[in-house]
Amino acid sequence: MSDSTPGPADSAVAPPQQQAKPKKSDEARQRREPRKSRRVLAMLGVAALLFAGVAAWIASQPMPYVTHREILELATAIEATKNSQQLLRHVDSKWFDGLPAEARELVTKPRDDANILYTFLTVADERTQRPRLLFRLHQRTPSRMAGVGATTTVFDYQEMVADRRDGVVKVVDVRSLAGGDVWLDARRDATSEATPALASLLAAVQSRKQAEAVAAFLALPPDERSTTTARLLLLRAMDTRDADAFLALSREVRTWLPKNLAPAFRVLFDAQFATPPITGQLRDDVRAAIGWIQLRIPDDAWLGAFARAMLTTAPADPK
Repeated sequence: MSDSTPGPADSAVAPPQQQAKPKKSDEARQRREPRKSRRVLAMLGVAALLFAGVAAWIASQPMPYVTHREILELATAIEATKNSQQLLRHVDSKWFDGLPAEARELVTKPRDDANILYTFLTVADERTQRPRLLFRLHQRTPSRMAGVGATTTVFDYQEMVADRRDGVVKVVDVRSLAGGDVWLDARRDATSEATPALASLLAAVQSRKQAEAVAAFLALPPDERSTTTARLLLLRAMDTRDADAFLALSREVRTWLPKNLAPAFRVLFDAQFATPPITGQLRDDVRAAIGWIQLRIPDDAWLGAFARAMLTTAPADPK
């Protein structure tokens, strides 16, 4: 009889393994994966289209502020102008509406003088609603003072506000130190007509009597004294030859406009034509005026050289 007991050799051979059948959950997942992939791709496509649409919309919108490049382009164009007509191409034409004629002349008259040069100094308040371009206006012709010819004659400092108008960057406001250091927009509601309260002030200004103008201004009621019209009239009365009245006027101006540089600039401008050498009180006044101006005008190197030449000039040789 044969032994039916399995031997060692028989036990070493493992019975064949049957292939496991996939579970129903696995089969469902495999069916869902292609659908899920298609949905993801579709969602990504929609997102890409939305992003492209938003990007195109943003690109079509005007910049919220004037860029640095646009400011430099405007400054270069203004420096290159040769007359007022060329300058006005860079000024918003509608901005002059409602301004007195003298405001327009303040902007255009210097540019019609071939001896006056515009030098761009810097820009302030970039990426704001009022970026300001600062220019020095100086003349080719030297001062009458001997030895100051190397620095020429300072004529004015002007600040110009840039803004976008119909997609083009234009000048929309101007402030001139020689013109009272008041933004021209502030003159829109001002009038030079003599109201009963302003009659004496206007008469003193027109007669070029600074002391009387200061007294008339201080005699005004507080509400009249705070008007733009009264303040502009007082600024027109400046005269450095009457030192006491000029000091009183300067003190009053700084009361309502602490950073106004009109009196300081007037001292500097008039001193260019004083008889050299500049000594005594005038010398101190010039130094103080330059100090005031340098607090806001970043033109230290030029002003410093100008001041040194003016304050160290010896009397001209009569021969």
